[in-house]
Amino acid sequence: MKESSSSPTPQPNPAEPASNLELAIANASPDTSTITGKAKPDQRLTVIYNGPGKDSNVQYKLSTTTTADKNGDWSLPVAQWTALTSDFIGLGDGGNIIIFSRDDAVATQVNHPLKDEKKTFTVNPVAPYPAQSTITGTAAPNQKLTIYYQQQVGKNLVYDVTADNTGHWSLDMDQQDDDETISFRSGDHFIVVNSATQSYITGTVAQNSPTVSPASDSQTTSQPDTTTPKTIVVPPVNNHPVVTHTPIPQVTSPSQSASTTPSQVQPAATKSLEAGTVIINYVNHYGVAVWNSPNPDQRVTGQLLPSGTAWHYSDRQTDVAGNTWYHVGRDQWLSARYTLKVTPVTTETVGEVQYVPGYGIAVWQSPLGYNFIPGKKLIHGSKWRVFAEVTQTDGSHWYNLGGQQWVSSQYFKLKP
Repeated sequence: MKESSSSPTPQPNPAEPASNLELAIANASPDTSTITGKAKPDQRLTVIYNGPGKDSNVQYKLSTTTTADKNGDWSLPVAQWTALTSDFIGLGDGGNIIIFSRDDAVATQVNHPLKDEKKTFTVNPVAPYPAQSTITGTAAPNQKLTIYYQQQVGKNLVYDVTADNTGHWSLDMDQQDDDETISFRSGDHFIVVNSATQSYITGTVAQNSPTVSPASDSQTTSQPDTTTPKTIVVPPVNNHPVVTHTPIPQVTSPSQSASTTPSQVQPAATKSLEAGTVIINYVNHYGVAVWNSPNPDQRVTGQLLPSGTAWHYSDRQTDVAGNTWYHVGRDQWLSARYTLKVTPVTTETVGEVQYVPGYGIAVWQSPLGYNFIPGKKLIHGSKWRVFAEVTQTDGSHWYNLGGQQWVSSQYFKLKP
């Protein structure tokens, strides 16, 4: 078991950020109970922890969001993570803490504050896809680096790379199993952390978006070319969806007992003020706790609903603090804080892929950008029936094309 460092606890002095002096994070230690820092007033931030737990060799990847107050101060209680991950008791020595704002990023390391050092190692300019799909740079020969990448659509990615014998390193996003062909988007931010030199460097994907041209209306019912590698696997709008006729992903509901195995949706046993479907919006491979009530004396049931899964609710209530709760089963309540509401499309709606002629966009299994469907691409100019819509926390939209098939609104536009 890894012992805590015996060095003095660092004082909470904000570390100097990469390019924006208004964004900062205070130094942290294993005894830190609240992560703090500075940002622009009312700015929304993404906080990522990647490293060991306190007095533990177990590695964790945790993520959440927070918002700076009107004075630019922000804070995040570590207990917010311990409440959802029972075996995580605190920050571990050497763990990386990453802060992303909409236009900047900053990093520190538990017990070892990082410095923004562009001379120690470098990263080359990055252009959006299809111009580029690889991040490259230089460092000391054979040096290990960690890349934290945040897409504007809200997806957080973490990769480890190692420089070669000449000091050059690269990360090809097309070769990662959790990404799609359209990897880099204009405005995406990333941080490269060099733990050996206790330094980091930030970068932003350039703002030159690919040029798109609209397709003619005659393409509405045309079949795509099936003789090329760019074949559309999902059928066009005049056919039925390939996965299922249901307008949203497979929806499940927590069982009526304390079991953690979900069951199929059952009709509500009691009257409800509102019914609908929500999708868990948290961290990939992690889950959100279920509570026994929305009241102040509530307690967790021990169930965790995985991020990206869809759940039916039969009632919605607001507690005394103004927080919204969804009733997903008997004595089972879910906080709306980590959910996205699915809005069914009641009228026949069609969307069109507007990307680059000859290229296609990926289809995803959830509106969180997790797990794209291998082999499925929707080519530029093709049109598809839309069954439901989800609005992400950053305001971006995702459209459901039937079953577990979702596309981002970045290159998919609804037709009037």
